[in-house]
Amino acid sequence: MTAPSRHDIDDLAARIKAGERVALARGISLIESGDPEGLALSEAIFADGGRAHLIGVTGPPGAGKSTLTDALVRAYRARDLTVAVLAVDPVSPRTGGATLGDRTRMMAASADPKVFIRSSAARGQHGGLGLTTMQTARLMDVAGYDRVIIETVGTGQDGVTIATVAATILLVQTGQNGDDVQALKAGILEVADLYVVNKADLPGTDAMVADLREAAAAANQPDGWARPVIATTATDGSGIETLLDAIEAHRAYLASSPEGEQRAAGRLWAEVQALVHNEVRVAVDRYMTAPATMHAAVPALIAGRSNPIQMACSLLAARGWTPTRPQ
Repeated sequence: MTAPSRHDIDDLAARIKAGERVALARGISLIESGDPEGLALSEAIFADGGRAHLIGVTGPPGAGKSTLTDALVRAYRARDLTVAVLAVDPVSPRTGGATLGDRTRMMAASADPKVFIRSSAARGQHGGLGLTTMQTARLMDVAGYDRVIIETVGTGQDGVTIATVAATILLVQTGQNGDDVQALKAGILEVADLYVVNKADLPGTDAMVADLREAAAAANQPDGWARPVIATTATDGSGIETLLDAIEAHRAYLASSPEGEQRAAGRLWAEVQALVHNEVRVAVDRYMTAPATMHAAVPALIAGRSNPIQMACSLLAARGWTPTRPQ
């Protein structure tokens, strides 16, 4: 397949800005491919971003994040706002692609022409959820969607590093999780802006709400955002309007507070870091897998003239990189 030319990239960017769904899907595929054309597209649309409100939904498996996201989409559409959803799925161990569970569950919502849903594989890139997540969210923003919801797999560091992508972060728990609040991933209580206790019709909800209110009181800063704790039952819509009002209140808070600008700056810098990490990783992989590098290093290791630590430092120094361990 012939790589897109600069003219093609500019044309695709223009079509995305015009709200063409097929163009948006094509643009996301380019970014996810990791090809230079994806970076060129992201650069071409950068100046047009910043209008959508980015909402992160994180929490442990089984908390009902997908059902909650579906309910949020429907509630926003009832308010005549357009919505894009990026469901960051676990990577399939067989195909390497994203599973389609979230898209299947939200199929009815995705039939709405003013709703766009995309699943993306969580490949554990540097920079938290990955560079592709950051840039895909921006494409959705530029395509004209009022709200962009990023739902994470809710495992590992993704729960905490959603802050590198989203402006408002929802931590979703249930009374049935069996998770003591003190056992939650380090930092997630401070990172989240709203605490949601979903499946509120099940036992244990009151205790979880009480625990999270106590945690919110400890995490809140004077003169800052007071984290609400909201009980919802996404399957029947209970509490969804209250949750939506709280999200919009946080959006208004960020717009009027220095914290909003600080967070935006932090997200941009996280993207810069992710780009640098990615370029360095590619350069290191290319260098380390080069036959000349291996042929020069392996004999010294086998003969005992060097050990892996010494060799790693030597290879770094040979490239002009200062090793953390002096030779």
